Parts: sequence; C-alpha cells; structure tokens
Amino acid sequence: RFVSSDGLLEDSMAREDDDPIGFKMSHFLPATGEIIPNEETDEILRSLGEKYCTGDPNNQANSTASFTVRRGAAIGNFYPGPGSDKKFETAPEDDNTPAEGDINGFDHYTRLSIVDDVFDGEQVDPIRGIEETRGYQPFVAGYRWNHHFYCTKD
Repeated sequence: RFVSSDGLLEDSMAREDDDPIGFKMSHFLPATGEIIPNEETDEILRSLGEKYCTGDPNNQANSTASFTVRRGAAIGNFYPGPGSDKKFETAPEDDNTPAEGDINGFDHYTRLSIVDDVFDGEQVDPIRGIEETRGYQPFVAGYRWNHHFYCTKD
C-alpha cells in the first residue's frame, strides 16, 4: 500500500489524537500542492506510515500487526543497462583527489541509474546511506519510486 501524504496536522489535532502527526500548510508547494521534499516532511511521512501502516483491513491506527515503512527502489547505483559490467563509481584518470565529505573517496563520481535489468540491486549499506534494498526485486514487488514511502510486512 502507498502511504498517503494527505494527513494534515490540524485534522489530527481536531480528532484529538494522542500523538498528533501531520503536515502544516507550509509543508506544501502552493502552486502544485506537492509536499516539499526535505528531512522534516520525510519524517512526517514515515511517522504517518508507522501509525497507519497496519494489517487491519479498516486501516485502524496502531494495529498489532507487524508492518513497517520503506522507500521505493527504482533508482540506485546499478550497472548502466543490460549487458554492461561497469558501474559509474570511479574517478576519471586525471582526477585522483576525493571531494571533501566523500565517504568512500569518490562518491561525487557515483551516478544513479533507473532499474532496467533483473540483476540490478543494492543491499542495505548504512555507510553509503542506503536504508533499504534497492533494485529489480523490490521494484517488481511494488516498491517503486525512491521518493515515495510504502507499507511492507516485516
């Protein structure tokens, strides 16, 4: 199930929820109504998902079923197309200097690719900031776009 992004804080407060969670109008782009993507809105989406992502068919908050929230899996540092055996993660020959803040020395040369092959995949890697598996398998399981949050059974 897709974790909806329409939970407003004022509605949560009007319902007198024990722990009100939701968005303020300032979290939305006025021209489009889209949620402004940043750490604060990501945390609100994750919190809403954790509250409502349940096994209850009526979607009652805080059910006892064991579900979690995860991001989609379409974009990652995959090989660039079927049949290629090279990832875009090494520095050009004329530049051996890592950029300031690089984790593995050359992250500023990592290029992201959309899943396009059954062998595309990345595992959880806290050092590189990968919180969930990405690639073909989770993508076909329904966890599509990286900027969306999804409910998943533990």
